[in-house]
Amino acid sequence: MSNLNIKRLRVAVAEYAKPSTNIVLIIFTTDIIVYISVIAGAVFLENIFSRIACSLLAGLQISLLFVVAHDAAHDSITSSRTLNRVIARICFLPFLHNYSLWLIAHNRLHYQLTNLKGGKLMVTAFKK
Repeated sequence: MSNLNIKRLRVAVAEYAKPSTNIVLIIFTTDIIVYISVIAGAVFLENIFSRIACSLLAGLQISLLFVVAHDAAHDSITSSRTLNRVIARICFLPFLHNYSLWLIAHNRLHYQLTNLKGGKLMVTAFKK
């Protein structure tokens, strides 16, 4: 893809790529409340089928929290770097992942393995 096409693409999606703190806080709060609710259901409900359903929903909710954590760790969901860090740290808790270590590992892989140069995948992380 030429630089001209990349610039046109960035201009076209810029309107949709703006961080919205209000929407993010609603999504974050809803995801946390739903997660706590299904965990409580898995622990306190008496019916085994309800417990299983809550456990499955908790797993799904953890994956939704990961999406929020990933975007917050990239400082891309709010305009506040501090708020992004707080949201990312809280969202990483349910799947017991260290935020700081994730930043190092993910960004190393993300920027060294997934960038394209001249149409070829860059694999500099594995070159000796």
